Amino acid sequence: MMSRRNLFLSVAACVAAAAPCSAFVSSAPARTKVVRCAGNDHVLLADAYVKVVKGPAVDNDGAGYYACARGNQRGVYLFSQDFTPFASQLSGRFVADETVTCDTRMPDNPYCVGYVIVYDSRTRRIRRTTLRKSPVGYVRRAEGFAVNARGWASWLRSTPDGYNMWVWAPGAQPQVVASSQTIEPFSLALTSHTAYWTDGGQPRSYALR
Repeated sequence: MMSRRNLFLSVAACVAAAAPCSAFVSSAPARTKVVRCAGNDHVLLADAYVKVVKGPAVDNDGAGYYACARGNQRGVYLFSQDFTPFASQLSGRFVADETVTCDTRMPDNPYCVGYVIVYDSRTRRIRRTTLRKSPVGYVRRAEGFAVNARGWASWLRSTPDGYNMWVWAPGAQPQVVASSQTIEPFSLALTSHTAYWTDGGQPRSYALR
């Protein structure tokens, strides 16, 4: 897992170079602390394959969140967060969430960065979307979030003109597949091969190929 310090340094480098930040995809299993899965009562989500538990953060004094695959005694570190994640979703062996961290060390330019992660409990690897930078207080969180058993993720995000419907396939970059002023927040649902949402009271869908 990229440390919070390195995360902000990467963003700063992109900004200084006036270049877009590329997607961050892990090439190795995420770092861990000594967090035992058995007997951990701080369970955020769980299914037959994996559970997400709360523990100490790796790079700060806040809370960290870990994925515990079935049969594993130690949790894999996903991210740290100053508040309980509300977008966390499980499907089969996959965990997906959106995380936001803020840097207020520069009083004249405080900002937050956010990204979506998908964790595969079988391979123990995490993939991350491109970092989004926003001024503190103007972070647009996902309003509807889903992952399926094939590792596809999808979310709705508000814009000044309405909502964007995002789809993220394994091995690809996220893409906007629909934009509308009348998309209903939290109407998103995801099956193995189709994303569904509601726009202006009408059902909409997108095939996941």
